[in-house]
Amino acid sequence: MDTISIKQLKVPTIIGVYPFERELTQTLLIDLEFKTDAKKIAKEDNLKHAIDYEALSNFVLSFGKNYNFQLIETFAEHLAQACLKNFSLSWIKVYLQKTSALKEGAAVTITLERSA
Repeated sequence: MDTISIKQLKVPTIIGVYPFERELTQTLLIDLEFKTDAKKIAKEDNLKHAIDYEALSNFVLSFGKNYNFQLIETFAEHLAQACLKNFSLSWIKVYLQKTSALKEGAAVTITLERSA
């Protein structure tokens, strides 16, 4: 199997445990990787046989807008499960970066992999 990646998707959302975090939108940086059969898809050269990565990106942006969680672990887990279900993926890797997590400017990240 082959892998397609979407990198550095900027996803506005409400996330955090502190009251001030619940009052403002923060931007998460999200990378996604998912399996595909590029050889098979390339034979047809037709989007209907592929994962529409624009549709997947828009889905992730909508997910961030419509759901808010306290923890990045919860956001990443629910996002992975939603992507598996809504795009019939067999496997997904989610890398999520909360750039405003610490006062010192350091980012906090989570990487998880899930299978259908």
